[in-house]
Amino acid sequence: MNYYWLAASFFTVLLSMGHSWMGERHFLPRLFKHEYPENLEIDEHVNRSTRTAWHLTTLGWLNMAAILLIVAIHPDDPIAILVMRVTGAFCLVSGIYSLAGSRGRHLLGLIFLLFSLLILLGDLF
Repeated sequence: MNYYWLAASFFTVLLSMGHSWMGERHFLPRLFKHEYPENLEIDEHVNRSTRTAWHLTTLGWLNMAAILLIVAIHPDDPIAILVMRVTGAFCLVSGIYSLAGSRGRHLLGLIFLLFSLLILLGDLF
């Protein structure tokens, strides 16, 4: 069992739960304030679409956690190693992009870099 990948899976589940909770609590309500009552029907559609996209992102995180867990249990499979290298590179590039895009003000960039570190360390050890 690869404990680095297992830890990455666990933290990904925590991230997904935090993503949904913080989105519903802090981010989405600010987006859903109706400034133009004459476009209420359009606003409802946009709000529903935004909420759906937000929670689909959460499901994507849970999917990544499941993949990390499966690969952590079977770390010697050559395909698993390739999947982890691609996932680690994705997290590294995403972390750099998030930090650059937010000018270092969004926590997600650091979280992506942590995931990248765990995943790539798991490949080394």
